[in-house]
Amino acid sequence: MVAVPIHARNQIRAVLCVEAQGEALSEGDARLLEAVALQVGGAVERGLLAASLLEGERLYRTLVETMPAALILYDGEKYVYANPRALQTLGLHSLEELQRRSFRDFSQSGAPLDAGRYRRVLQGEPIERVEDQLKNLRGEVVDLEVSAHPVELDGQVLGLVTWQDITQRKRAERALLESEAHYRYRVELSPQIPWTADPTGNITDLSQRWTQLTGMSPAETLGQGWAAALHPDDRARVLAAWAQSLHSGEPFCLEMRFRTAAGDYRWMLSRAYPRRDDSGQIVRWYGTTEDIHDRKEAEAALQRSESLHRTLMRYSREVVEILDPQGNLRYVSPNVALLGFDPEYWKTHPVNIFSYVPLEYRTGAERLLNEVLSASQPLGATVGPVVLPLHTPNVPAEWMWFEVLLENRLADPDIAGVVLRARDVTEQHHYQATIQHLAYHDELTGLSNRRRFNEQAEAMIHRAAQEGQPCALVYLDLDQFKEVNDSLGHPVGDELLVQVAQRLRDCVRASDLLARLGGDEMAILLPGADERRAKTVAARVQAALSEPFHLAGLQVVVTASLGIALAPQHGNTLEALLRAADQALYAAKEGRNRWSVYRSGLEQASRSRLERVQDLRQALRENQLSLVYQPILPLRPGFPPKAEALLRWTHPTRGPIPPSEFIPLAEAYGLAPTLDTWVLKQVLRKMPPEPFEVCVNLSTLSLQDAHFMKWLTRAVQGERRDPTRLHLEVTETALLRDLETARRHLEAVQRLGVRVALDDFGVGQTTLAYLNRLPVDLLKVDRSFVGGIGSAAGEALLAGILSLAKGLGMITVAEGVETAEQLAWLRRSSCDYAQGYFVGKPGELGQLQASLAKARLTTHLP
Repeated sequence: MVAVPIHARNQIRAVLCVEAQGEALSEGDARLLEAVALQVGGAVERGLLAASLLEGERLYRTLVETMPAALILYDGEKYVYANPRALQTLGLHSLEELQRRSFRDFSQSGAPLDAGRYRRVLQGEPIERVEDQLKNLRGEVVDLEVSAHPVELDGQVLGLVTWQDITQRKRAERALLESEAHYRYRVELSPQIPWTADPTGNITDLSQRWTQLTGMSPAETLGQGWAAALHPDDRARVLAAWAQSLHSGEPFCLEMRFRTAAGDYRWMLSRAYPRRDDSGQIVRWYGTTEDIHDRKEAEAALQRSESLHRTLMRYSREVVEILDPQGNLRYVSPNVALLGFDPEYWKTHPVNIFSYVPLEYRTGAERLLNEVLSASQPLGATVGPVVLPLHTPNVPAEWMWFEVLLENRLADPDIAGVVLRARDVTEQHHYQATIQHLAYHDELTGLSNRRRFNEQAEAMIHRAAQEGQPCALVYLDLDQFKEVNDSLGHPVGDELLVQVAQRLRDCVRASDLLARLGGDEMAILLPGADERRAKTVAARVQAALSEPFHLAGLQVVVTASLGIALAPQHGNTLEALLRAADQALYAAKEGRNRWSVYRSGLEQASRSRLERVQDLRQALRENQLSLVYQPILPLRPGFPPKAEALLRWTHPTRGPIPPSEFIPLAEAYGLAPTLDTWVLKQVLRKMPPEPFEVCVNLSTLSLQDAHFMKWLTRAVQGERRDPTRLHLEVTETALLRDLETARRHLEAVQRLGVRVALDDFGVGQTTLAYLNRLPVDLLKVDRSFVGGIGSAAGEALLAGILSLAKGLGMITVAEGVETAEQLAWLRRSSCDYAQGYFVGKPGELGQLQASLAKARLTTHLP
């Protein structure tokens, strides 16, 4: 017998045995047997290789067909292959349906990528993470993030397209941007002047706007000619800074004054950055010059991109793991670096990512895994997505956040495990946390806002009532807050609120609820607190606020008045406690720097206010009201003088009542439209003498009242006065209470010929965001900005406001002008009008001409 081994893949797989019958086998016979064994071994080896390839092909085919990313192979405009996700997105049910279609069947008008761009991919021009759109057969427009690469398959070049459906993300981005428009504002001032320079600093090109600004021709400006327009006091400084940037290669950024075509000088901001070649040598400088009085740069808007484009597994933006039935890692995709891991790390640490979930989250994560591993889950069942934190071995203290989806593929013979997909949502998580924080917290102080206070306080009061526990509400505001705002400006007022909030935090427990309700009003809810505890907290707050605040280089002393209400004595609802605490606060403010507990006698104070309201109604009936007029001086030739009509009340027993007392009462009790009607009737019946134009204040309630606006239309048309001589002054608070209604009513007023003035501009925090959308003819700059004349920062801010108004085609009026220096600066800065005690005090209508003449004589104006 002769035995010949059969080899396959370097192993003996069988033995071929031959026994001779009769004569012995010859040497030729032996060589023949060896050849047969070699042929059999080759066949066995090819069979083993085919089985291995088939097993691998099944695994990757299953992964591709179950992956959530869309995958398409195409040749020209013909489709070759699409995975189920792609067919679902396109609105198809089978590959055969798709192969009867072309790119044009899914094209969306205006989409960034067309069929020609996809054909260029076959020519070696890939597409990398480009946003595109298509319209599927269901008529839906789908937003996509697309990548496409040429691939060679069986000697033929095909296009491999992967896309991630980002429709929901795009919708979310638009919603977030719309929401942000309420918290953020931008203002464009004058257009920029672009220019370029060679490496030695010679200007080689610049915008025509330069000539419009300076009157210098390009020939006069190129090279170093631009320096001739510099202010003499700035020339040496600017040229030295420019030379330093040219020498160091550092970016250039400097403020300077340029002479304009009119001969005056304006402050400008110039920036320049170098462009370098591959060797690092500067080849050109690119710069811009902008008028910093006319515009502010708009800040970059929110930019987010969750890039999840797919090219099979290698180009995926999702990390994929396959876990065996015991939860052990069997496979991880090559892009594991997206999780913050070195791909080599997994070769020596083959554990699933749940091992890197922080301990406080790990139990929940493992429960999800056990759920999908349970026998009750059918094939294809998913758990999630769920967002989990992850810390990596490289930076264990730093968390990344991932959206994890688990899919049961245990019964799938090609996978036989759980497919885990993880997507990085760290940025989105942080952003959503920020949005959530902003929705329930005051942006300035970081305290709870009114919305969060109302929700939590109501629940805390209800819980205390159920448990039979007391509860106390401390309501406070700052006694000198308005004075700080008026004298030092709103930024300083904001800083005061920030410091006050920090001191209040130190006065309360973690279980107490501290909130800023608006302006300088704050509230503290003390669960479990009786009257004694509430008084202790109130005293602690007063002591904390008694220490001076360091503001704008000054030590400022601010006190607070506090009102205290108790549950259940004064009510068992938040509304009842707020009402009682407000009345107690009102009583405390009569002496300032005090606290007061609500008592029944405080209702008398409310009745007293109602009596004053009744007196005001009587004043309207009995002609106790009158008008005085304050002159508004024109600062530019050819501009007509103006006057503001101001309401006065002389009580028969109390004498003159200041507007600061009765105007808020009228606003609070709905009498403001009645007062506005009275004032407008008097003005329309007896206008100031020509050429005076008269300004009348319009309340928030009147501006929002459609009936009042109809009356105003009839009144203006019925008196047959020149409507252009009448100006209605509205505050930004009145405008922004209901912007669309206010804009509609003011546009109707303008159509009558009446002009609209925006009063106390700059007091609010949101006017700039809407200014170019409002129907405003005149801008009255608040006195707090005029008070800043004399300081560089104050003058720069005021000049920017004046330039902004000019850029929007508005007439400017400066309020609160008290000194000759302020008036002189305003004239130099091209302000149109000035109003204030230095110009003239309010007086009778008959004194208006004399008051204006005196103002012109005093100010040396024609």
